[in-house]
Amino acid sequence: MLRLRRNGTFCPDATGVYQPLTSFAPRPGTEWSGEGTAFKVKGSRIECAVLLVYWHPDAKEAWFLLTDRVDPGWYALRMWIEQGFRTLKRGGWQWEQTRRTDARRAERLWLALSVATLWSLNVGSHEEDETPQISECRHLEDGQVIRQHALVWVGMLAIRCGAANALPRHILHPFRPEALPTSTRLTRHEPT
Repeated sequence: MLRLRRNGTFCPDATGVYQPLTSFAPRPGTEWSGEGTAFKVKGSRIECAVLLVYWHPDAKEAWFLLTDRVDPGWYALRMWIEQGFRTLKRGGWQWEQTRRTDARRAERLWLALSVATLWSLNVGSHEEDETPQISECRHLEDGQVIRQHALVWVGMLAIRCGAANALPRHILHPFRPEALPTSTRLTRHEPT
């Protein structure tokens, strides 16, 4: 899956005419999908590609995704994965400062970071359930959750505060996985 810049062009098979990507979703709440050719310049063209255009009603701009028929909701998981890397690096566990070169030592550290991340997520999830005002999250009708703070951070803070106040946070609570992306059906717009 490739995310395109909004200034590109796409030629749907149905029309045979190159059009600006922005014409496929002119306003929030619209989406479009179709097969065709991406990129007008010879040598850069990608034929028989599928273009997914999705402009979420609350988003500032549309997503233009060149793919092989995957729902755009799955692309959103990429941001979730990037946040996971951020947690491991300077946004959390400071992995980049370890300077490990021995694979076996790095392997042990990664195991420790994995357990710590899982523990923090577990405690953060429990804190969110017990005191929703702490995590400042908003639950949407489709089951998605918009959080002001990552559950890992909420968990880290709860663990640290618990340790400072001699209130251990070592009990693991049941995990409740969030729903995977589902196909969205918004107002379909045919390009002009």
